[in-house]
This record gives sequence, structure tokens and C-alpha cells, in this order.
Amino acid sequence: MRLGTVSADLVLENAEIIETKQIAGENAADNLLDFVEGYLRRVPIEVSAIAMGFPSTLNRDRTVVVSTPNIAGMDELSLIAPFEARLGVPVLIEKDTCMLMHYDLNRYKITDGILIGYYIGTGLGNIILIDGKIIVGRDGVAGELGHIPVLDRHDKCGCGLEGCSELYVAGIGLERLREKYFPKTEISHIFTEHGATPQIHEFILNMAKIIVTEITILNPDHIILGGGVIGMQDFPYQELRNQICSLTRKPLPGDSLDFIRSDFSNPYNGVIGAAIFARKTLGEV
Repeated sequence: MRLGTVSADLVLENAEIIETKQIAGENAADNLLDFVEGYLRRVPIEVSAIAMGFPSTLNRDRTVVVSTPNIAGMDELSLIAPFEARLGVPVLIEKDTCMLMHYDLNRYKITDGILIGYYIGTGLGNIILIDGKIIVGRDGVAGELGHIPVLDRHDKCGCGLEGCSELYVAGIGLERLREKYFPKTEISHIFTEHGATPQIHEFILNMAKIIVTEITILNPDHIILGGGVIGMQDFPYQELRNQICSLTRKPLPGDSLDFIRSDFSNPYNGVIGAAIFARKTLGEV
């Protein structure tokens, strides 16, 4: 979990990283509130708003964390009222991938068209944005590409379903692959040491297939590829791009795909993105 304060001109200050397990569990909401309150006491700055991104589904009004398959205790959490009552500032919540996307939109000056973002970390984060508006759907849970069932796969997902795509094309799947085929290799070295193996090639191919599904439906103007897995050392980025292109229908949209590689230079880009999101939501920019 990354957090920090961000100035009005988007300069990151007082950044920290803590283990998610310090928050997760039966009292996750209370733990998170206690931690944020303690953090605010430590930092020498007056905070005007708090924005938090969760690897979760949220309700349409963005007041409740509905389901977080990969973190224990973060389901059905109503956060806004208790946080605002105790902290005394506006509190906003969104999907963590939205925060990363706001950073990338600002960096690459993208304001219109159809954009789809793939932030592949532990799970498969997916955002759909049309003319600057994030598509949330009727219930607030649009864009859950990682929980589309894969044909003839029946492994149990943390969301309660079987055969969800993120079990095979995200960090969860990569760890399962490492345990089965490369148990002596640290996960951080898996692409460096085994990038040329059939298992890794299949992993990248499966990732491309899931991404191409959405590209074919939406015919986007821009495609952002990011997230912790894609940012790993020696990740075969060009192979992923080539596979996406080869699997997409020709001549269109296959010959007009516009890829943007997310910026991995700063591990706190999502924190800066959260500040951008807060300013936009509160009407300050």
C-alpha cells in the first residue's frame, strides 16, 4: 500500500509504503482509518482532501467498497461517512487502477476518445474511459475484465466464481506458474530467467487474448499497458504488443492500434493520480 501527500502543483511529499497485511483482516476499515489518521498526524502539511484507490469493485455512488477478492476483510465497507467524520476533510474512493490512469492521462495529455487501460498486477485491472468519463456501469462494476470466465477452466477465484481470466494472465497466474514450473526462481526474476520458455510464451499469449477481446468490442483510440507485472524486470513487452496485434482483426482495428506504455519511473504514480482525481472530482481544476 502506497500513500503520500501531494501539493497543489502535483509534487509528491512524505511518501510511504506499508505492507497491506497491516491493514487487512477482520477490522480492515477501522485499521485503515486508524492508520490514515496516524499518518496525517505525522506529516507537516494541512490536507484538504483524501483520495483512496482500492483493488476492488465499488458501488455506483463510490461510497462502498463492495468486493476485494485478493485482500481479506475488504468487502462491504462503507468508508466515506466514518472517515469524513473523524478526519474532517472530503474523502473520495475509486478503483486503484483509476488512480494510475489519471496519472497517465495527465502525463500523456489525453482528453478525449475511447481509452482502455490494462493495469496488470496481482489481478487484471481494467478501466474504460470515453471522452474523459470513466465508464462505471449501472451498478458501478463495469470493466471487470479479470473476472470474465475462461473456457474450460474451473479454478476457484477469490471473487467466488470459477475460471476467471486473472487467474491465468495476472500476478496470481504468474505465481501459480512459478510454483508449478520454476519453484526455485524468485518471482521478480521469472522473466529474466525463464522469458524464453514455452510456459512464459503461453502466459503472454493468454494475456494478449483477453486484452484483444475488449479491443475488438470497443475499437479504442488508445490502449494503455501498465501495472506491476508489465513493469517487472525483463517483462516481454514487445512480445505482448506483437501478440495483441497478431490476434486483432485486420485490416481494422488491427492496423491502427495505438499503444501507450504506462510510466514506471515512480512507484508512487498512483498516489499522484489520486491527487489529480481528487482535484477533478472536487472541481478545483
